[in-house]
Amino acid sequence: MTKVQATNLYEVVRRLHPEWLNQRTAATVGSLNNAAPAQPIDVQVFIDSQHVGTSETLKQLVVSTTSSLKYYTAAEAQTRFGAGNLNGVIQVIMTKQ
Repeated sequence: MTKVQATNLYEVVRRLHPEWLNQRTAATVGSLNNAAPAQPIDVQVFIDSQHVGTSETLKQLVVSTTSSLKYYTAAEAQTRFGAGNLNGVIQVIMTKQ
Protein backbone atom coordinates (compact mmCIF):
# COMPACT_ATOMS: atom_id res chain seq x y z
CA MET A 1 0.00 0.00 0.00
CA THR A 2 1.22 3.50 -0.78
CA LYS A 3 2.35 5.49 2.27
CA VAL A 4 -0.11 8.25 3.18
CA GLN A 5 -0.47 10.21 6.41
CA ALA A 6 -4.02 9.35 7.44
CA THR A 7 -5.87 8.20 10.52
CA ASN A 8 -8.50 6.12 8.72
CA LEU A 9 -9.15 4.46 5.37
CA TYR A 10 -11.63 7.10 4.23
CA GLU A 11 -8.82 9.68 4.28
CA VAL A 12 -6.55 7.31 2.35
CA VAL A 13 -9.15 6.75 -0.37
CA ARG A 14 -10.09 10.45 -0.50
CA ARG A 15 -6.43 11.42 -1.06
CA LEU A 16 -5.32 8.64 -3.41
CA HIS A 17 -8.52 7.65 -5.27
CA PRO A 18 -11.25 10.26 -4.77
CA GLU A 19 -13.05 8.94 -7.87
CA TRP A 20 -13.87 5.77 -5.89
CA LEU A 21 -16.09 7.88 -3.60
CA ASN A 22 -18.11 9.62 -6.32
CA GLN A 23 -21.78 8.98 -5.79
CA ARG A 24 -24.12 8.42 -8.68
CA THR A 25 -27.87 8.68 -8.67
CA ALA A 26 -30.48 6.20 -9.72
CA ALA A 27 -34.04 7.06 -10.58
CA THR A 28 -36.58 5.29 -8.45
CA VAL A 29 -39.99 4.62 -9.87
CA GLY A 30 -42.95 6.16 -8.09
CA SER A 31 -46.15 5.60 -10.03
CA LEU A 32 -46.49 4.85 -13.71
CA ASN A 33 -46.86 8.55 -14.51
CA ASN A 34 -44.48 10.09 -11.95
CA ALA A 35 -40.90 9.08 -11.36
CA ALA A 36 -39.58 9.72 -7.88
CA PRO A 37 -36.50 11.94 -7.52
CA ALA A 38 -33.14 10.35 -8.12
CA GLN A 39 -31.59 8.75 -5.04
CA PRO A 40 -27.85 8.84 -4.28
CA ILE A 41 -26.01 5.54 -4.54
CA ASP A 42 -22.95 5.14 -2.36
CA VAL A 43 -20.03 2.80 -2.96
CA GLN A 44 -20.27 -0.36 -0.87
CA VAL A 45 -17.44 -1.57 1.36
CA PHE A 46 -16.43 -5.18 1.91
CA ILE A 47 -13.79 -6.40 4.35
CA ASP A 48 -12.28 -9.39 2.61
CA SER A 49 -15.57 -10.92 1.31
CA GLN A 50 -18.02 -9.61 3.92
CA HIS A 51 -20.22 -6.55 3.33
CA VAL A 52 -19.73 -4.02 6.16
CA GLY A 53 -21.46 -0.88 4.86
CA THR A 54 -20.89 2.15 2.67
CA SER A 55 -17.99 4.57 2.29
CA GLU A 56 -18.79 6.04 5.74
CA THR A 57 -17.61 2.72 7.20
CA LEU A 58 -14.10 3.52 5.97
CA LYS A 59 -13.90 6.28 8.61
CA GLN A 60 -14.00 3.60 11.31
CA LEU A 61 -11.22 1.45 9.84
CA VAL A 62 -7.61 2.10 10.79
CA VAL A 63 -4.79 2.08 8.29
CA SER A 64 -2.42 -0.07 10.36
CA THR A 65 -4.64 -3.17 10.11
CA THR A 66 -5.05 -2.94 6.33
CA SER A 67 -2.98 -4.81 3.79
CA SER A 68 -4.56 -3.37 0.63
CA LEU A 69 -7.58 -1.75 -0.98
CA LYS A 70 -9.16 -2.66 -4.29
CA TYR A 71 -11.94 -0.98 -6.24
CA TYR A 72 -14.42 -2.97 -8.34
CA THR A 73 -16.66 -1.29 -10.93
CA ALA A 74 -20.39 -1.98 -10.74
CA ALA A 75 -20.13 -4.80 -13.30
CA GLU A 76 -17.12 -6.36 -11.56
CA ALA A 77 -18.76 -5.98 -8.14
CA GLN A 78 -21.94 -7.68 -9.30
CA THR A 79 -19.95 -10.64 -10.59
CA ARG A 80 -17.82 -10.94 -7.45
CA PHE A 81 -20.17 -9.79 -4.65
CA GLY A 82 -23.68 -10.08 -6.13
CA ALA A 83 -26.40 -7.62 -7.09
CA GLY A 84 -26.93 -4.26 -5.41
CA ASN A 85 -23.51 -2.73 -5.90
CA LEU A 86 -24.51 -0.09 -8.45
CA ASN A 87 -21.67 2.30 -7.59
CA GLY A 88 -19.00 -0.34 -7.23
CA VAL A 89 -17.22 -1.85 -4.24
CA ILE A 90 -14.15 -0.96 -2.26
CA GLN A 91 -12.67 -4.16 -0.89
CA VAL A 92 -10.48 -3.87 2.17
CA ILE A 93 -7.97 -6.67 2.62
CA MET A 94 -6.95 -6.90 6.26
CA THR A 95 -3.44 -7.68 7.48
CA LYS A 96 -3.03 -11.32 8.49
CA GLN A 97 -2.40 -11.67 12.21
